[in-house]
Amino acid sequence: MSGKPSYSDLEKTVASLKAEMEKVKSDILLQRIETGFAATKIQEIKKEGEKYRELYENMSDWVYIHDMSGMFLANNLHFIKALGYSPEALKGSNVRDLMPEGLRPGFDDYLKQIIEHGRDTGVMKILAADGTERIVEYNNVLVTNDSGEHHVQGLARDITERMAAEAALKKSEQKFRSILENIYEGYYEVDIAGNFTFVNKAICSILGYTEMDLLGMNNRNYMDEENARKVFKTYSSILASGIPQDDIDFELVRKDGQIRSVVSSVSLILSAQKKPVGFRGIARDITDKNKLENDVVRFRKNARNAREVTILGLAKLSEYRDNDAGAHLERMREFSKIIAQELSVHKKFKGYITDKYIEDIYLSAILHDIGKVGIPDAVLLKPGKLTIQEFQIIKEHSRLGGDALSEIESKIEGESFLTLAKEIAYYHHERWNGKGYPKGLKAEEIPLSARIVALADVYDALTSKRVYKEAFSHEEAIKIIVSERGSQFDPDVVDAFMARNKEFSAIRKKLEDLNSEKLELKLYQA
Repeated sequence: MSGKPSYSDLEKTVASLKAEMEKVKSDILLQRIETGFAATKIQEIKKEGEKYRELYENMSDWVYIHDMSGMFLANNLHFIKALGYSPEALKGSNVRDLMPEGLRPGFDDYLKQIIEHGRDTGVMKILAADGTERIVEYNNVLVTNDSGEHHVQGLARDITERMAAEAALKKSEQKFRSILENIYEGYYEVDIAGNFTFVNKAICSILGYTEMDLLGMNNRNYMDEENARKVFKTYSSILASGIPQDDIDFELVRKDGQIRSVVSSVSLILSAQKKPVGFRGIARDITDKNKLENDVVRFRKNARNAREVTILGLAKLSEYRDNDAGAHLERMREFSKIIAQELSVHKKFKGYITDKYIEDIYLSAILHDIGKVGIPDAVLLKPGKLTIQEFQIIKEHSRLGGDALSEIESKIEGESFLTLAKEIAYYHHERWNGKGYPKGLKAEEIPLSARIVALADVYDALTSKRVYKEAFSHEEAIKIIVSERGSQFDPDVVDAFMARNKEFSAIRKKLEDLNSEKLELKLYQA
């Protein structure tokens, strides 16, 4: 019996085995936990990598890597598709393959720049899949991997539309500069010290000098001391107050010694930072004493007509910016006049809509979109559908136009013809239900003038052909406008429109074939 384990020994052995089994279970459980944790971390890392990969693939900018021979190692998917390529099409391709053939030799110079300086920035042309050229600005950096191999990482942005917009703006500026150079009145610009920085042909004719002679010339070189002091005093006053001055009389000495009398209007030139940088002025030669009376009469007549001429000039600015304008301005004032006339016999508006009110809205309606002068061409002239951000920019035209007319009105004493024009510019996009802009005014909070022009503007927009839509018929436009009665439009204004809608159709038909020269003549003679 001595070799046989006792019951006590068996109990100890069983207990020891149970403890061992528990330890094994614990180890297995711990191992499972650790394995699960590791798997979770791997999954998290994988998701993080996928997130950044998705961000990389969908960036609107071009993100790429190429080796030192120009072979692509990586390209983000979004930009490749934007160019019209498939990922397979660029596999094994070289940067040179995307460059116009005549520019490819310059790639070797680019590589030398990268190797020598470690980076290169610039602008280059690339080819889209359809063969059109796109302009991109790039920022490339030379990097070295863990194996000591060199390659180039780069970021590029398509600036084709921006460059086109800048070119269009420059062309527009040149066009208006050409107008200034050729107008009948003398136009000039001087710096703060009184030195000419720009003169048109009329100024050269008045003074008898060439343009090259006058540029940089100080006013003391073509005036006597008394007149020079007068001009200095005028410029100093404008510089201190910022307020333009009109009808300044002074005498000039021509190159041939003749004395010329001129009348001038002068205003301050401000930089983009709102700092005074000089003065601009309009000058008229009034020397001929035998015609002095006629000159005075003509000047007074021009003053009486200043309202119409000013409105025409301002309105044409917005028309020049918008290729779709056509006879829009002429139709707008005719439509607005018809509605105002119809409302004037309405009991609610008798005594408020007078003959003067009708005349003022007839003249002022064409300034409704003057604020579009301040909208970038890239947005205003975009042929396709506007993005949300671009539409927000377009909506700024009502504020810009209202602010500009308000600033002009503030310089005029007493009641101004610009009062209605300012109201119209600010609020012609407000809606009767309060869901318009810029202020979300509701019902009769909206000035009557703006409520009238709002309907006239929409009718003309509906019945006009645009690059993005065909014209609606007169009947279709009526249905749309009536459906918005009490929502977008003042019910009284809609009723007035319906009472006279046949005249709208007749006016549109009458003005359809007018060219811009006829329109300008009619506006001026009105």
